Amino acid sequence: MEEIPYRGFIFQQLNEWFSVSEAAVISSLLFVTIHLPGWLSLHLFRTQRVIFIFVFGMLMVALLRYSKSLWAPIVSHSLNDFFSVVLFRI
Repeated sequence: MEEIPYRGFIFQQLNEWFSVSEAAVISSLLFVTIHLPGWLSLHLFRTQRVIFIFVFGMLMVALLRYSKSLWAPIVSHSLNDFFSVVLFRI
């Protein structure tokens, strides 16, 4: 569900006002901020997580731009969540 608001709406709206790279950075930073409350409340805040989520957000933007479809980042994000939670228990 995160891809619809963050790549489907926020990134695309920001891209109307800013360059692609600026819109990608801003939307990825916003993507990081939605994860902060959970990390902080569960005492899971780590710099590595912040960096990973930021880079992941940037990659999802690149995937959206390359594929020209929101489905590519949706499927990729779902697979990432599956591997993180089910296989690696992160």
